[in-house]
Amino acid sequence: MKNAIIATILLIVLVNLSAAQKANVMPITTASNEARELFMKGLDKFDNVELPAAAKYFDQAIAEDPDFALAYCYRAVSGGGSQVINKNFEKARSLAGNASKGEQLLISYFDAGYRGRTVEMKKDLDKLVSMYPGDKRVMLYTAYYYYGTENYKEAIKYFKKVASIDKNFPPAYNMLGYSYSAVGNFKSAEQSFKEYIRLNPDMPNPYDSYAELLLKMGRYDESIAQYQKALDLDETFISGLYGVGNAHLFKGNSEEARTHYDKALAGSNSIDDKLTAMSYKAWSYLFDDNPDDAVRTFEERRSLAEKENQRTSAFYSAAYAGLIQCELGDPSDGLARLQDISSKLDNADLTTAERENLRVNIDSWLAYAYAANDMLDEAGATADAFAEEIEPRGNPAEKKTLEMLLGIIDYKSGNYDDAVDRLSKLEPDPLIMYHHAMALNMKGDKEGSRALLTKISNWNRNELFLAMVWTNTKSALRK
Repeated sequence: MKNAIIATILLIVLVNLSAAQKANVMPITTASNEARELFMKGLDKFDNVELPAAAKYFDQAIAEDPDFALAYCYRAVSGGGSQVINKNFEKARSLAGNASKGEQLLISYFDAGYRGRTVEMKKDLDKLVSMYPGDKRVMLYTAYYYYGTENYKEAIKYFKKVASIDKNFPPAYNMLGYSYSAVGNFKSAEQSFKEYIRLNPDMPNPYDSYAELLLKMGRYDESIAQYQKALDLDETFISGLYGVGNAHLFKGNSEEARTHYDKALAGSNSIDDKLTAMSYKAWSYLFDDNPDDAVRTFEERRSLAEKENQRTSAFYSAAYAGLIQCELGDPSDGLARLQDISSKLDNADLTTAERENLRVNIDSWLAYAYAANDMLDEAGATADAFAEEIEPRGNPAEKKTLEMLLGIIDYKSGNYDDAVDRLSKLEPDPLIMYHHAMALNMKGDKEGSRALLTKISNWNRNELFLAMVWTNTKSALRK
């Protein structure tokens, strides 16, 4: 019987490999047709960013085939908190040797992303592209890589390649929309999102994505209407509640916004969604110039994370509170919070990847906190330590953070020319633009400074860096 089972598995693998080679796509290795069908249903949900629904299908596929390496990998990246992620990545790695070479590379790619190892991700992708140039998902993940590293020109090129392989593959148009939006081409972004809706009219995410663009464009009531369409299709689609809240926030109705964040918090069974809802709520207080309630909410978030054994989220919650104090409260208290977090990290119950990622982030936050306290020697030394830590990781986002920190230190040191030169070269975000604007102002370029501040005021995304600089941006524009 054992030999018969092994023969059956080998036959399935060989059939899969033969079909995949003919189709120029990566094979999927499983001994169970039922597991395969469930996995493909999960993959469809995953492609359309319905992660809780995807996770259920991947769990069912794993139940049908406990040796299904790729299903564990996708289950890991479908969320559920750090314990779920770590457990499933560990299982995927342990079973990868039984899967095809392509699946091994894909597991390695996702795992490297979780560990912040961008250089490793790119190596895996290059091999996958070489092996399976006709696989739309291989191309999709390559495009995601470029999008995540803010190389939007390359991202657009690869998302178009995905569409050329399968013109009816909805995720290509979703991410084309986001990529065009990132470069300010709102017309093409809107066309892409409308095509996404046309291809997937019965799923909530297309309406959610289009709503996010409308919010970015300042078309708040239209945005709310699209978010509501998503919720009408699936009342458990928590992202829709965040979105309605964010649209109300930028309309100037923060109390109404917080009612929707609270609905998301109460209505979700996912710890990821609950923590996200609390982040949105905390940031919303900063738009009201109320840092005390923002800090209080992040303290509540840390308590929830600790209760649910989400250790990294507990660290991040404490860090966000410290960063807020550095910018809008008492900078010395903010620095003390971050120093306390740093001192506790080495002895925390974390995986190696979690500890490494947190160490990198904490050192960047500490450099920022020292600069906020005008402790510029300490800021420079910490930035140097951060530079050494990120060098082997090869993560463009971390290199951007380093350049931002050095630009802020230049600004705080009175080296305004150097600050402007450094910050002007970076892909903009609100924190970068704010310090760039302040440096321009000190150089006497009032018009350039005001243009950046205006861009910040129209950013329309409920996120930490915008919330941190919102009050000071508005104050500067009133002068």
